[in-house]
Order: sequence, then C-alpha cells, then structure tokens
Amino acid sequence: MAWIEEFQVAVVGSAVTAAFAALAYLGNSVMERRQEKRKERAGLIAQLQGLAALLDASGALFRLQQEQVQALMRLLEKNHAKEIAGSEGYDEAMARCYLVMTEAERERHGVIRAYTEYSMRKINQVLSEWCSADRAFKSEIVATSRQRELAQELFALEIHLTLWHAKFESWIPGHPERALVYLDDEKKHGLGFPNAREVHIDGKVVLRPGVEAEVRGALAELREKWNER
Repeated sequence: MAWIEEFQVAVVGSAVTAAFAALAYLGNSVMERRQEKRKERAGLIAQLQGLAALLDASGALFRLQQEQVQALMRLLEKNHAKEIAGSEGYDEAMARCYLVMTEAERERHGVIRAYTEYSMRKINQVLSEWCSADRAFKSEIVATSRQRELAQELFALEIHLTLWHAKFESWIPGHPERALVYLDDEKKHGLGFPNAREVHIDGKVVLRPGVEAEVRGALAELREKWNER
C-alpha cells in the first residue's frame, strides 16, 4: 500500500502548496489594494493642494489690488470730492472720476484695471476649470468629517465664479472707466466669494468657515489618512 501513502503525502503537499499560494495571493491583493488606496489619496491630496494654491494666489492678488484701490480712493476723495459724492462702491466712484483724473490717478486706475483684466481673470478661469473637472469633492465621494460642508463651499465658489465671469464680460471690455468686478459690494450684483460668513438655515444662524478653511481641513484629514498604515 505504499502507493496510497505516497498519494496521501502528495495530496497533503498539494493542499499545503495551494494554501500557501492562496495566502500569498491574498497578501498580494491586500498589499495592492493598500497601494491603490494610497495612490488614490495622493491624487486627491495633489488635487486639493492645487486648489489651495489657487485660492492663496487669488487672496494675495485681491489684497494687492485693494492696496491700490485704497490709495486711489484717498486721492479721489481729496481731489474730486464733488464727483464721488453719493457714489455706491469703489468702482462707481472711480468711474465717475475717470474723465477728470490726473495723470497719476489715471495711471493707478490702469494698474487696478490690469489686475482685474489679466491677473484676477486668469486665476478665476483656472479656478473655474478646477471646479468643472472635480468629480470627487463636490459629489461628496471623498470621505471627510465635513465632506458636505466642503461640497457646499465648492458649489458656492463655482456659482461665484460663474457670476464673476458674466459680470466681467459685460463690465470690462469696451468700458475703460471700469476697473473692478465686485459682486457683493454696495450694488449687490451677485454672490460674493465664499469667505467665512453667517447663513440662515431652518431659522437658525449658522457660521460657515468659508471655502479656504474647508479646503485646509479636508487636506489635513487626507494627509492624516495618507500616513496611516
């Protein structure tokens, strides 16, 4: 009966080999899945980092432009008080004074307009492209503790940008007296940039931290998950 014993040994050996092969396959599958998840998270982190950089650039440009606006307004209030009396917002005040501006005032006005026409518009176009391409964050596919809030802020940003582009097209080309595209100033032409703000939901006042804060929060969570093993 030696052949039976040999057969039994062969069967046991084959079973052990198959078991080890199955364990190896399972281990490789788990490792591959873990690598895929890390790669996916890396892509999401890179995507959100790109948005954060654009928002930082937009904020920096807005502050630089505001410095020029404030400097020009001081000149206009000093030299053209009659023209700006009763105007609603900076852009209207500058437009009213455009024909009577001094050379120095006109030069500063041109710088402000150039920021809007070239720099701000370019950044907003790239931001709009980011929003249009996003298939993860606005749909709340990415699991974060505040994924709904992040999605809401991204939708608010996208609406703001859409309105900004619409006003730009009707406001700037062919109107050299215009220099700014504001949506939430005294004239209330549209939805402002989604900064920290109070909103009314179901009769309650809720503080929303704004798109920049939500993006930073989501990035922190994704980076934390990236470091998980």
